[in-house]
Formats: sequence, structure tokens, C-alpha cells
Amino acid sequence: MAIWRSTDGGRSATRVLTLSRRPAAYSDLVRADTETVGLLYETGTRHPYESIAFRRVPIDVVTQEVPRKGATPENVHR
Repeated sequence: MAIWRSTDGGRSATRVLTLSRRPAAYSDLVRADTETVGLLYETGTRHPYESIAFRRVPIDVVTQEVPRKGATPENVHR
């Protein structure tokens, strides 16, 4: 599961953060507050439909031009 960002209406995209390398399926990204987005997604160890995960991510990770140095799955909010 990764968060991608486009600045040209979807013609191209840049990966800004990989949250997990496990299988994943349906996801929904919402603004939680002025500083955070929430990502709800299906995931699992063997199949993408084993569980549902929710991650909180600082909005600056999503909005900046280049991936934030040091932004890893381990240091974003669970």
C-alpha cells in the first residue's frame, strides 16, 4: 500500500510514501484534520482481504513536492 500524488490532473503520479509491502486492496483516503489524513485499506499477510487497517499520515507527507526524507511506514501514525 502506497500513497501517490499527482500535480497534473492524474496524467502522472509520484509515490510519496509506501506504508506496507503486504497485499492490499480497496482503500480510502480522507482528511482527518488540518494536519492529518487517514487511510483505510484492506490488507493481509497472504491475501488482501484478511483484515482492515487504518493509518494516520501527516498531511505534509502527502502535499510536498518530494517524498519527505525519513518518512517511513514506521514513523507515521498507526
